[in-house]
Amino acid sequence: MSPEVAALAAKLEAAFSGGSPAALVDVGAVLALVEGVFPDAVAKVKAGHRSDAAVAAARASISTATRAACQRLTRAALDAGAAPLRWAPGGAAAPVLPAFLDRVYDLSQGVGRR
Repeated sequence: MSPEVAALAAKLEAAFSGGSPAALVDVGAVLALVEGVFPDAVAKVKAGHRSDAAVAAARASISTATRAACQRLTRAALDAGAAPLRWAPGGAAAPVLPAFLDRVYDLSQGVGRR
């Protein structure tokens, strides 16, 4: 795993389990994490260069980072005795992992497109 992918996975996992998981349902919050690790790719998409090789690489990296973070988050839910897709950590009002996965998938497809 590249340092960038590991960094994004760690940031996603930390944000999700750090007491404010509901914020990750907001696409802007997730985009800020992605942009912090892949600023060039996000800037290129915002400028209209969606078929750039760096953008394609960022999409793959976002998917890999998300998979790594979700594996760790799923393990944390199971360790807590909860069903991963019903887990509401940090006192969240509703399960947040499904919405989080949707947001990150959307971003990996659009890398910054809103």
